[in-house]
Amino acid sequence: MTKYDILADMTSTLVAREAGSQWIVVPGVSISTKATAIDAGGAYAGRSLVIEGKVASSAGNGIVLGASTIAAKAGEFTVKDTGTVSAKLAGLTAAGNELVITVQGTLSGGTAAGVFTGANLKFTNRGSVLSSDGLGVKATGNNVLVNNSGLLKSADDAVTVSGTTAIINNDGHIQSTAADGIRSAGLKAIVTNNGTIDSKLDAITVT
Repeated sequence: MTKYDILADMTSTLVAREAGSQWIVVPGVSISTKATAIDAGGAYAGRSLVIEGKVASSAGNGIVLGASTIAAKAGEFTVKDTGTVSAKLAGLTAAGNELVITVQGTLSGGTAAGVFTGANLKFTNRGSVLSSDGLGVKATGNNVLVNNSGLLKSADDAVTVSGTTAIINNDGHIQSTAADGIRSAGLKAIVTNNGTIDSKLDAITVT
C-alpha cells in the first residue's frame, strides 16, 4: 500500500484517486475549500483515508469516497479523535461494497453527516456525528451494521437504513431534533438500545 502523509495546509481539493493507497491528514493540518475537500471518488478499491487534522468545505461535500461499481473493499475511512470533517453539504459521501467507516472525532454536514451506498457497510461512531439541518447517517444497501457509542445528532432522521438486513447497536446517544431517531425502510432490522434515543417524532420507526 502506497502511503501519502498530508503535511501542509491546503486550500484546494486533495485528489486521492489511486487503488490500494492510504492518505493521512496529520494532526494540525487543514484542507479547507469551497468545493469538495477530498476527492477519493471513482472505482479504485482498497483505499484508506485517515483524518487526524481538519477537513472542511464551505460550499460542497467534505469527502467523496468510492463508487457503486466497487464489488469489495470499497474503502476504509477513519476520523481520529483529533480529527474533524465539516461541510455545507454532506460531510462524507461513500459508495461501494464493504465500506468500513469509523468516527472517533467529529463528522458533520449541513445536508447530512454521512451518506453511504453499498452492501456490507460497517459504520462505527465513538465520537460525534452531527447535522444541524439534515440527516445524520443514511445507509442504503444490504447487510448494514451501525454501532454507536458516541453522539449521533441531527435535525432530520438520525439513522436511516434500507436493504434486506440492518443491525443497529446503540450504547451512546442518538438524537433527532425534528424527526425520527432510527428509521428502517428495509425488510429486516435488529435494533439493540443500551443508550438513549431522543427524537421529536418516533424513536424507532419501520416503513
